[in-house]
Amino acid sequence: MRHAFRLTMGLALPGIDAAAISCQSARSAARIGRRRDAQTGVTGGQHTSYYDLALPVLLSSLASGWQAERLREPLARLSRERSGGQLRRTLDAWFANGESATATAGALHIHRNTLDYRLRRIEELTGLDLGRSEDRLLLYVSALLGESS
Repeated sequence: MRHAFRLTMGLALPGIDAAAISCQSARSAARIGRRRDAQTGVTGGQHTSYYDLALPVLLSSLASGWQAERLREPLARLSRERSGGQLRRTLDAWFANGESATATAGALHIHRNTLDYRLRRIEELTGLDLGRSEDRLLLYVSALLGESS
């Protein structure tokens, strides 16, 4: 019988006192890595590093409280929509492809005009302007908090 495994590396810090921080960062990275793998269908032996997932690991401490609720609100608006799942996958692909419309349309196997429509729909539903850096960052953080919870 074959068992799946995950090798995880935490934040490397000097000194024995930093071992707890390294362990915590490795646990968070492993949890986030497993969730990402489940979303993409990856199985089997995997490796995960804090350094590959630094931002979601650091943000994972914001998983509760009123701030987390406010940060998650943009994606909550998407999920209330009938086509919310498709829009979320589009948004995830857009971020994964460096916000490149051409690369995102190719990755999703859709026409560029379809992508433009979906991105406009995301803007309408979230109330955010994807042309504005602060709004893109808020939406990105919202997506990261959604996967780290």
